Amino acid sequence: MKKITLLFLMLFSIISLGQVTITPNPFEVDQSITITVDINSSATNCNSISNPSKVYLHSGIGDDNDPWGFNVVGNWGQDDGVGEMTNNGNGTWSITFVPETYYSLSAA
Repeated sequence: MKKITLLFLMLFSIISLGQVTITPNPFEVDQSITITVDINSSATNCNSISNPSKVYLHSGIGDDNDPWGFNVVGNWGQDDGVGEMTNNGNGTWSITFVPETYYSLSAA
């Protein structure tokens, strides 16, 4: 339960910034979600990126003792396809996955 709560809080904090959306919202950990980022938004640090050929999601979860210490998905700086997002053609990029599977979560 702690992992699920932390995942929710992490994703909620991202949603509140405005340049990232998660659908559906709210969602269940065993439900397919889509995360979309608007790289042209003035509310993001991405707006200096011009026509990237690839965008990756590097994310993770943890627990109360180590909020960012484990279940990280993505290899920082590596062009290996892990977390690769889809170009939607309108300045947004998205990725769809089931959090329970993507982060290798198990019932606590």
